[in-house]
Amino acid sequence: SEMGHLPIGCDPSLGMLSQAKGSQKLSNLTQGNGQDLPFSSGSFRTVTCIEVTRWLPKDIERATIAEIYRVLSPDGYALVSFAPSINNRLYNFGYHVSALLRTGHRATVRQYHHSAKAVEELFISSGFKDVHVEARFFGPFWYIQRLFPRQVSRVLKRWEPFDRKLARVRGVRNLSNVFVVAARKT
Repeated sequence: SEMGHLPIGCDPSLGMLSQAKGSQKLSNLTQGNGQDLPFSSGSFRTVTCIEVTRWLPKDIERATIAEIYRVLSPDGYALVSFAPSINNRLYNFGYHVSALLRTGHRATVRQYHHSAKAVEELFISSGFKDVHVEARFFGPFWYIQRLFPRQVSRVLKRWEPFDRKLARVRGVRNLSNVFVVAARKT
């Protein structure tokens, strides 16, 4: 809102909305889910959806991307994050191994992971144009953040140029920690 934008938050959980209202400068919060957004068609110039898709089964994910497309104005942009299938934290691998071994050391909520190609195809099939899938955070930041929290900012600044170069290497980008999709509605 400081830059002239009016942010609006949407979440299916009243508890999460209450938490968001208490911790942020957001007053425009509404309850709703991604596959049936409570907004008129063409309502937004930009829609962001960060750290949501990893929790959505494929059918709900596809419906959510279609809804994002619907609520965007012509030439509007979507910025959406996705969890890569293989990443340098090996989370997806560890999740499946612990499930097979029934160790009880895994999250009880399933997470869904993607390849860069699958994410791109999802957006194109939903009608988006100018779809760009950016891979980010190849470095061991998750570990650095936990072991040396005061060093993260300095390490990130030094790492960014190398991270950008790695993101452009097609065969390597699926090893990133996150995909960020920027796509335009036509």
